[in-house]
Amino acid sequence: MQTIYPYGYFQGFRKTRDRLGGIIEHPKKEEIERRIKTIAFFDKYGATATKEAFEVSRSTVYCWKKKLKDGQGKILSLAPGSRAPKRKRKREIDLRIISFIKDYRTIHPGVGKETIKP
Repeated sequence: MQTIYPYGYFQGFRKTRDRLGGIIEHPKKEEIERRIKTIAFFDKYGATATKEAFEVSRSTVYCWKKKLKDGQGKILSLAPGSRAPKRKRKREIDLRIISFIKDYRTIHPGVGKETIKP
């Protein structure tokens, strides 16, 4: 009996599967699809029509095209990245202040921050 592999019958099946990747279960699926539609619309109708229809500038569309090209055509490369700052600020408190508050509260238990602040 002959074994049949679907990859041999469907030309380009493997490429399409690799490009789509995990878009089906991706949390930002709607945004990726919107970007794909915007790029296709831009290629067909131009920059001014895209600006009116999707409210996306020409430079943004070219940025998305570059991401797609750098990602070797994988659609998941159009997923928006994290918007969190790369360096988050950390609270810096002088150790002398902390030791003062601890000492003051051991001497005067039940004192609130309003009493200590002045």
